[in-house]
Amino acid sequence: MIPRYAPNYGVLDLVRSFGTGETPGPRVAEVAVRLQAILQREHVVPTASGRGALWLLLLALDEIGVSGRVIIPGYTCNAVHDAAVLAGREVVTIDHDAGDINMSAQALEGRIAERDIVVATHQYGYPCDIEGIVDVATRAGAIVIEDIAAAFQGTIGGRPMGSFGMACFGSFDGSKLLNVPPKGGFVGTDDRALAMAVKRVAASRLAAYSFGERLVALLAAAALVVGTTPFLYRLFYNLNFTWKGRVTAETASVAPRLNGYYVKWFAEWQATILSRELDRLEEVKSRRASIMSRYRKSLASTSTIDVWTGKVDDIGTVIRFPIFVANDKIAFHHQLAELGVDTGFSFTHLATDRDSRNAWAVADSVLNLPTSPKLSDSDVDRVVAAVKKLSGA
Repeated sequence: MIPRYAPNYGVLDLVRSFGTGETPGPRVAEVAVRLQAILQREHVVPTASGRGALWLLLLALDEIGVSGRVIIPGYTCNAVHDAAVLAGREVVTIDHDAGDINMSAQALEGRIAERDIVVATHQYGYPCDIEGIVDVATRAGAIVIEDIAAAFQGTIGGRPMGSFGMACFGSFDGSKLLNVPPKGGFVGTDDRALAMAVKRVAASRLAAYSFGERLVALLAAAALVVGTTPFLYRLFYNLNFTWKGRVTAETASVAPRLNGYYVKWFAEWQATILSRELDRLEEVKSRRASIMSRYRKSLASTSTIDVWTGKVDDIGTVIRFPIFVANDKIAFHHQLAELGVDTGFSFTHLATDRDSRNAWAVADSVLNLPTSPKLSDSDVDRVVAAVKKLSGA
């Protein structure tokens, strides 16, 4: 069975990390410098996760006097909502324009106030109208934070996504462009006062992984590497989904709690893994570009599905190939699974009410085709054949 995603790292990468420590040190500092160059940001702080990065950012912004509401897209990961709530902020969701996966600048007009914080998401790696959003926010006296969890290494006119707002945050969990167990992320900014505040908050709030926590994370990562091989994935899928009566690990819960994804340091052993990922970054992008291009050339919209072909500078930085199912996406998912193809869900549950009709229209219909760089050409052909068979193409 073809997995919905698979981590870039291998078991050997995990073994290499074992000789390094649980606290930040020179390897973390080296990774931060490399991320600064990619993001074109003067300050980068690696974090335990993307949600942890946003949580730290919001606490730090409060410390420097930016104390308003957090404005988020209606269609976004619930972790964005959770991080804002855990930082003590009021959250306002904004619906999208019909047929778009991103929040528009126009939708913000008249909806934001001075000292508000607008989270501008480049969903799946496809750019939002970030310049328009920054303009609307600036005129209102608000600030913009870019969510580039799905858009790391993406550019707009040659300029990195994440370099337009006051700050950005990103993620290295298993479904993203680069992967670090159990997650990993970063804060990026050019604002020195904000960067220093992030570091102060981190120093007062974060703790190191224990040896036992690290061992559990590495064993889980090794199981993910082995379990997402096509040979064993059917068993992995049954263990995680079929036998638990679910199709996704997402839940509708909006009762967040602080856990290790927020309150742990990004450790030396994680930096060791990320450094190897950065070394292979161009190879990963090239393979992803090949897979995405094959999908784009081979699949087209039908009465059953719509295929998203949004514009992007470098298709190899996009982490999702979404299709939008006209009727019952869960049934379509199960039918693909019977044909040996798993599909991802982002997102099925939203932290917004049903008045955000356009955001829910995306959530109710979207499935993600596999795009892991570990896929072979024959794997991609199998995915294409399965989708065509079910969509009537």
